Amino acid sequence: MSLLSRLAALPTLLLACACFLVTVADVPAGPKETPPQAIYHKDREHLWNRVHAAFFVRTGPDDRSYGEDRLEPLLWSESKYLLEGKTAERAVAVLEEFLRDKGEALIDDPLKRAMLQRDLWLISNWLSGKPDDDRKRLDPLLAQVIRRLALTSEQIAKLADNYAATVASKKHAEGFDAEKPERSYLPADLFKTDGPWVCVGRTDGPTAPFHLREDGGSRFTNSAFLIFLKLPGSRDKTLEFLKTLAAFDKPLVLPNADEKTKRSLSHLPNPAMPQWPKGTEVALVRRAMLIDSSRKVVASPLTESVQLRAMSTDAPALTAETIDKITGRKGTGGQVFAEFQLRRAGLPGGKTGELRDVSEDRDFKTGFSSHTFDEFEQPLDKDRPFPQRALPFANNRTSCLVCHSAPGVYGFNSIQGFAFGLPGIVRDEDGDELKRHVLAAMTVEKVEQAAVQWKEGQPGWVALRKLLPE
Repeated sequence: MSLLSRLAALPTLLLACACFLVTVADVPAGPKETPPQAIYHKDREHLWNRVHAAFFVRTGPDDRSYGEDRLEPLLWSESKYLLEGKTAERAVAVLEEFLRDKGEALIDDPLKRAMLQRDLWLISNWLSGKPDDDRKRLDPLLAQVIRRLALTSEQIAKLADNYAATVASKKHAEGFDAEKPERSYLPADLFKTDGPWVCVGRTDGPTAPFHLREDGGSRFTNSAFLIFLKLPGSRDKTLEFLKTLAAFDKPLVLPNADEKTKRSLSHLPNPAMPQWPKGTEVALVRRAMLIDSSRKVVASPLTESVQLRAMSTDAPALTAETIDKITGRKGTGGQVFAEFQLRRAGLPGGKTGELRDVSEDRDFKTGFSSHTFDEFEQPLDKDRPFPQRALPFANNRTSCLVCHSAPGVYGFNSIQGFAFGLPGIVRDEDGDELKRHVLAAMTVEKVEQAAVQWKEGQPGWVALRKLLPE
């Protein structure tokens, strides 16, 4: 395994160490059917609510329901939930009912259709990593329902901008406040074309490649990821920094000369690297891709999540000692974090799916850099009751440190070579040092198009498209 692969797998290993120590005792009884939630219609027994419940709502070993309004389904690569037993039969039955009774005609709201298609496409993509025998029942049914829910490309382009709607609600602060660094905020000017935030893209491929890696355990990759950078002062300051960074032709890392630490840290970041100052902010925006009525992948204006990072101090110099302190979770490197996620609550009332501040929430780890085992299929442990054993971080803020433990530009993982804030020489499968990614200011549309092109080449999409009816 190459160092790149080991780095990409590191958060999974850390999480496995943190939350897989299950020791005892009683195996929980078989899963019971969980009641539908009023997500798509006020009638909980509405067909669309039952479809949602079959795939997203799970009963834990504590007999409580989870996942009613999660961004991703409660599924891991080793999950059997939709493949075996009563839960698998229920999933097949509700899709067959949807097709038989023309369920797509029951609701014509474009946002709700987009959301349900998005959710079912996540399930389909998760299935794409399974053997053919595991996929043969659900795959064709999912493809048909996904196709029936499809909007035209024009309808997708006109979907309500839920980011703008959330900002307009005035429920959240609109900017970072260095005097109140722990206060969550949602930038009002994030998408302003000539504003202080600069959309950053790669000149050689899709942005945020680690988030798109299906071979790293995540199958929930039907999204375009947008990176925005904002240095204090003005847009020109940010543009100038990006040009300086692109022009930096020295090694990203240098050999560690410290005899005490070089065994565990063979290299350290090059101190000559351009560094950003206190007050610098980074935003990672996840937007849904959808399948239109002509069976093409298209980018949508539907924001699924926003992760924010700001420097509350100047970045400290990274020595072996400070890296050990930060990666040991004993400090944050002068960074503060916030996270917002799309919630379906309010959809029955026709709302636009506002983003909710989840910075202080605790949640299961699914998707990107998650472990492989299914939290709901683990034995009960009297000493570590569910779900506490399965919530690896104190809150979502804390989880950000796994991948962004190094401060300042050293934690800017879009630069190849600083994966997860752990410095080292990143090499390809042949042992050659990887060329760093060249980052530049780009339009949102160009970054999204690169994501669409990447998705069109993935095996999961190629297989699904063959199943989509004409």
